[in-house]
Amino acid sequence: MTIPHAGWTDELARARLHFVTGKGGTGKTTLAAALGLALAREGRRVLLIEVEGRQGIAQLFDTEPLPYAEQRIASVPGGGELRALHIDVEAALLEYFEMFYNLGFAGRTLRRMGAIEFATTLAPGLRDVLLTGKIKECVGRTESDGRHTYDAVVVDSPPTGRVVKFLDVTKALTDLAKTGPIRGQAEGVVRLLHSGETAVHLATLLEEMPVRETVELGH
Repeated sequence: MTIPHAGWTDELARARLHFVTGKGGTGKTTLAAALGLALAREGRRVLLIEVEGRQGIAQLFDTEPLPYAEQRIASVPGGGELRALHIDVEAALLEYFEMFYNLGFAGRTLRRMGAIEFATTLAPGLRDVLLTGKIKECVGRTESDGRHTYDAVVVDSPPTGRVVKFLDVTKALTDLAKTGPIRGQAEGVVRLLHSGETAVHLATLLEEMPVRETVELGH
């Protein structure tokens, strides 16, 4: 992958997973979308992910609210493509049930009963494990020829006040499970987040509070 902007380091150029965060109102969603478009140049396939439920990406691109399905939202000169995904936590949990326990029907029944929403509300750490687990699946997915489905994945992450907890899958894992598929999935997420494939971008403004939160997050 070539460097999309002058001034990028070799480490940033090698990253395939980009988290964009910042204090609310600093334009992090706009920055995430701009980064996704920049990375889509020269024929790259890029996935832009939203995890907060605000449908900010759909508003930026003037499209219908994003479903829990990857869909194209922009074509880029040079043959590149930008797709977008809104991760719905309840749908991600149902997908998890189907993938690891073959409980698709039972999971849908639980959702109708309200048990899925109850579970994700009762265990906030579960929500973050599901979200980051889905992100990991998108980053690692490959085609039949062995190539990655996406050259890069950009995440419009929670704001600075919540992003550390969101990315601290180790803590969530300790609270949730000692063994089993969910632990294995979370450990894979931890390895990805601490690898050279992952970069975090901070959006801020020249104002006291946004700068202060950015500096605190950087430390």
